[in-house]
Amino acid sequence: MKWDDATNQVKEFTIQVIDEIQTVIKENSVGFYLHGSLALGGFNPLSSDIDLLVVTEKALSLHEKLTLTEVFLKSSNKPFPIEISFMNRSQLEKWEYPPAYDYHYSEYWRERYEKNKKQWLIDEYRDADLAAHITIINYKGICLRGESIEHVFPNIPMTDYIDSILEDYRDCLSNIEKKPVYCILNMLRVYRYLKDGTIFSKMEAGKWGSTFLPEKQSQLVNLAIDMYTGKRSDLQFKRENLVAFKEYIKEEVNDLLTLRTGRIDGS
Repeated sequence: MKWDDATNQVKEFTIQVIDEIQTVIKENSVGFYLHGSLALGGFNPLSSDIDLLVVTEKALSLHEKLTLTEVFLKSSNKPFPIEISFMNRSQLEKWEYPPAYDYHYSEYWRERYEKNKKQWLIDEYRDADLAAHITIINYKGICLRGESIEHVFPNIPMTDYIDSILEDYRDCLSNIEKKPVYCILNMLRVYRYLKDGTIFSKMEAGKWGSTFLPEKQSQLVNLAIDMYTGKRSDLQFKRENLVAFKEYIKEEVNDLLTLRTGRIDGS
């Protein structure tokens, strides 16, 4: 599912969240930008986040951050989880990698905010993932409100984008047995990008892998797709199959990294 063919429930929830953010940041707003599966395609209402990046004129105040936290604690997961980052113009105009940001919320951070909001809102943080998010926004992102994408976002160097997606890829190498569906599909996204520069959603990467990978690996990918789409919920992945898939993709990725960047990933 993409934004254009999303259900009314998805669209109305997203716009409602944007309206609530707008009441907090007021004239500080530059724009609201959709990325992730709802922009690329492959949004799954049962499991996908609504991924947003908000750009402001100036850095958020502590009061704004605290108020936004209350908004997201109340709204996220009702019914869809929100993953959102806030950056200001100067952070985009003076690009550094990994980039700085003003504020982030996701369900992964819910517990830390519920326990102690201020502890997580005072310092400036950096997030390598933003290089990937902005690349996707430039590629297929959607401006839901505000200034156009081409007027707001810089072109991200390919080396920064590769470094960004490799961070998640390395995590998947370590945790494929804990998060098999996510890791199988996400590793395929990295593999396909390094292969020919194509940016895919997890679902698109899965469909490609099920067609073009060797049979043993494609069978595993089909199982991951069934789990991701909710077609099956009772599957158990065999450890030996996950390890074999990981080693196959790792070898392919290392070969492609050598061609593209002249280096081998150290994972």
